[in-house]
Amino acid sequence: MDINIDFPIENNGRIYDSKALKKAFEEYKIEPNMLSNQETGETQILSFDFVLDNIKTIENKVLDFIKDFKKGAMGITNKFLNGYCFWFAYILDSWCDMNEIKSQHRIMYNQVLGHFACEINGELYDISGKLDKKSEYFSKWMPWADWYIQEPEYRKIVVRDCILKEKHEE
Repeated sequence: MDINIDFPIENNGRIYDSKALKKAFEEYKIEPNMLSNQETGETQILSFDFVLDNIKTIENKVLDFIKDFKKGAMGITNKFLNGYCFWFAYILDSWCDMNEIKSQHRIMYNQVLGHFACEINGELYDISGKLDKKSEYFSKWMPWADWYIQEPEYRKIVVRDCILKEKHEE
């Protein structure tokens, strides 16, 4: 994706720095066709307020859902951080589909941490909220579907212990 924005843009009385906008478009994977008129095919600057507000709205919806999910459920955070993390990632991923959130979302797995999370718009979420990108293990996350294919032996253990929750003898 190559978005060529190299000047300050004024929209609805707000002035946007072109470098910040370009970074936002790249970080949140906003495609150039999101900036074009679908009927005429003309490229135009749609409301940047809408685009940027939509990104924050999605994040706020996700964090509100997590907060609401945990209300009144003593011990639920511990449960979803210790053994049931796949199922919370699955809940978030499904929640995005059901709420018609038009963003990229998928279940991610970190083999080093042995933990699942849901990636939404390039951010990772689990029951605790948005995960810190500064973590030393942040680069170890990969899409669950990709990891599943690459690790045929280890995946049996992960599926058995973390997803199916089967009892077994060591």
